[in-house]
Amino acid sequence: MAGTISAVHVTHEAVRKVGGIGAVLEGLLTATPYQREIRRSFLVGPLFDNFGGAGRGLGAGVKVLYSSLDGIDEGNWVARLRPVAEKFGAGIVYGKRLLRNEWNGQAAEVELLLVDIANMRRGPVDEFKGQLHRKYGVRSDRYEYIWDYEQYVRLALPAFEALERLVDLSGESRMVVLAHEYMGVPTALRALLADNPRVSSVFHAHEVATVRRIVEEHPAHDTMFYNVMPRARKEGLFLSDLFGRHDDFFKHGLVSVAHHCDSLFAVGEFIRQELQFLSEPFKSKEIDLVPNGIPSVPSTREEQENSRRLLRDYAEALLGWRPTFVFSHVARLVMSKAFWRDVHVLRHLDRSLAGRGETAVLFLLGTEGAQRKEQDVLRMESQYGWPWNHQVGYPDLTGAEIGLDRFLQEFNRQSRTVKIVFINQFGWQPSRCGKKMPKEMTFLDLRRGSDVEFGQSIYEPFGISQLEPLTFGAVCVPTNVCGCVPFAIQQSGGNMPGNILIADYVSGLGSNQSDTSDRSDLSDLSDKGASARSLLGVSQSEADRVLEAVSRRLADRVLAVLNGLREKREEYVRDGHELASRMSWDVIAEDFFLPAVRRSFQRAAARQRAGGSQS
Repeated sequence: MAGTISAVHVTHEAVRKVGGIGAVLEGLLTATPYQREIRRSFLVGPLFDNFGGAGRGLGAGVKVLYSSLDGIDEGNWVARLRPVAEKFGAGIVYGKRLLRNEWNGQAAEVELLLVDIANMRRGPVDEFKGQLHRKYGVRSDRYEYIWDYEQYVRLALPAFEALERLVDLSGESRMVVLAHEYMGVPTALRALLADNPRVSSVFHAHEVATVRRIVEEHPAHDTMFYNVMPRARKEGLFLSDLFGRHDDFFKHGLVSVAHHCDSLFAVGEFIRQELQFLSEPFKSKEIDLVPNGIPSVPSTREEQENSRRLLRDYAEALLGWRPTFVFSHVARLVMSKAFWRDVHVLRHLDRSLAGRGETAVLFLLGTEGAQRKEQDVLRMESQYGWPWNHQVGYPDLTGAEIGLDRFLQEFNRQSRTVKIVFINQFGWQPSRCGKKMPKEMTFLDLRRGSDVEFGQSIYEPFGISQLEPLTFGAVCVPTNVCGCVPFAIQQSGGNMPGNILIADYVSGLGSNQSDTSDRSDLSDLSDKGASARSLLGVSQSEADRVLEAVSRRLADRVLAVLNGLREKREEYVRDGHELASRMSWDVIAEDFFLPAVRRSFQRAAARQRAGGSQS
């Protein structure tokens, strides 16, 4: 498309990566095709912490050019941005941030716009809430007492007006405002209200928050929901017909009006279907598939062997014995990651490996706390043997970490040949994990040296981490409801590598695409009832029977792959790297993201012709 394109990414991870959206931004914005076509990129979000000066403490790689809160102005930005700060009573911080893809080293300098919205003038905010209600049906009175809602509504006003002063939209220049999840929806709607033909708005769905809540809270989880949804869609039913209204849920309140945006991007096929299931306006809207990318990094046999050695050295330092196999699971500490499924599979593997005189360790990386300080890690390591042993209370176990550790320790007490090491820390290097970790260890070694990566989520919009080790020939174990699975099948032409094992807890079959094993002992959930409403009755006991059967069969399949791992590793590396290269961030940017952005401008133009923001 002719002219300069500026892309505005509204996110809670504008300053630093803390989760999946941050990983997406690092991969996408550093991709070569993206940088070739998108001339300016903005990361926009609230200023979460201004203690000690807003222009300080934003982390390495951030350079502040202007801060109304600190009196910083390097470049006469005050003329453009101070009027916005004064109009809304908001603090404005503008600068640059260096993004780097940790896998391939590609970097990009992007613009950073942060807003201190804590003490904004109430008048403009209330007026904006009125507009949101009148034009889009947003009921702010239901949610404004929830700060996570209020801060993103407030952000929209000064952020968009600051962008209008920072971006020259004359001539053929264009600006696309991408709302990454519910956080960016108010800013995307504010962009619509501007009624500027050179501005398009996009809702980039990294999940469907309403569906996540349903799946996590129902005792049968994905076994229930992903049987119900396809049947319901065939019957012309929507989510509220079966699961009731969710107007009490502020994320639902924002996501449910995102269909007003010029374009909708979905990170996976299931997210696209879930949006269409959400309500009639989404069903009638074209939704662009914009998947996430995974690393496609070449490696030598020597590098892989060195990484395996380092992982076994670390396991031996912690446990006192050297495992035959090393497994991993890297994930956020949330219910959707379904760590209990790993344990069920490992129980079966424990018995099988015992009969063969082999052993294994699973490194489970996940935390809900802040990154532990190095001195705290060293103290925990020396005093009680962290991370093999844990104690309740920060800097060690907090919140959900406590229950998970108890569950894992129960498994460790009963198992003979397989042990789980729970590492509740951000980072995989000696300065983060202690002196027992080899000095040269990096996160790349965990990905390059692991034999199996588990990721049996009950809800997984895409699942980058599930396939991160694919390029190194590891066995990857996602579920069939992970968004990465249909994308991998598509990009492989249906010829999936033998080191991707798909766990199917929906139909009750743990398999890869070619598995035709007997299913006589499983509940045939697809025939459980003639209607979607009857499928709502899938119980926890039925799901538990499926869990036991699938985990047993999956353990057999994992064991079969491990049996031939030595002979087939080069094949897995070759096939895994080839598929990963077709799912890389360069491919995503070139074939999916940029064409979808071009379509968003076409839709914005069509909206203008049809009568502006009212359409």
